[in-house]
Amino acid sequence: MWFVVVLAGMSIRRDLLGVTSIVRVLGLNENCYHPLLRFFHSSAMNLQKLTELWVSLTLKLFKKVIVNERYLIIGDGIKIAKSGKKMPAVKGLHQVSSSNTKPEFIMGHSCQAIALLAQGRGTHFAVPLASRIHEGLVHSDIPKQTLSEKMIALLKSLKLDRSFYLVLDAFYSNRKIIKGILGMLEHLVVRIRNNAVAYYPAVCFRIVVASTAWSPYIIGSNKITHHFQAMKFNGVHFFPISSFSRPTRRVLFLSFLINSMPSF
Repeated sequence: MWFVVVLAGMSIRRDLLGVTSIVRVLGLNENCYHPLLRFFHSSAMNLQKLTELWVSLTLKLFKKVIVNERYLIIGDGIKIAKSGKKMPAVKGLHQVSSSNTKPEFIMGHSCQAIALLAQGRGTHFAVPLASRIHEGLVHSDIPKQTLSEKMIALLKSLKLDRSFYLVLDAFYSNRKIIKGILGMLEHLVVRIRNNAVAYYPAVCFRIVVASTAWSPYIIGSNKITHHFQAMKFNGVHFFPISSFSRPTRRVLFLSFLINSMPSF
């Protein structure tokens, strides 16, 4: 019952003053204020089930944009400034933006949202599917997840009924997002960061040391190096090192001779 009251109040309220605006717009008695507050902390509302119902309703009501038999899903993060000193999940946030109107540091909520691209009346628009506060909340003592991991978890919780293209900005162009999307057998559309590094396929070679005290080593290098045109293998060498707590050890290293260098 309180759930219906909250939905009705949030749909027609004229201001954004929390529970007070719901009580005011529906003309409720002042005794309803505290029960409404307790509703938001109650376990009677299953957020995951509510999200699944909303997603299924959205897919039925709106005309989706379909590309190659796949949905177009849009995701992004947003930082919303808040003034409440005792408001939950409010923390200091750093904003990276090319706009001069945005302050570099704010106090507020850091959210991530996912939307479905739909069309109608000759235009395209995004229908929100889910949004969560992903910074400033601690639910357990397990190792902290990154924003990329939380975005993948939020995407999986939607349980869409068909494959999709996920469109993100350059912030999400990282290993965890790419591996998460590949694990879901989906496609990712994202701009590569300007500090991305390309790699050749790794070429590994085996060096077997004759001494019984050493195990065979597999050494490989695959990073693209454009400063040197060619290098010649010079040999395998051992270098003794010692420390205060451990006896002297031998370190195995390889040396190369630079044949030529490009002119800069």
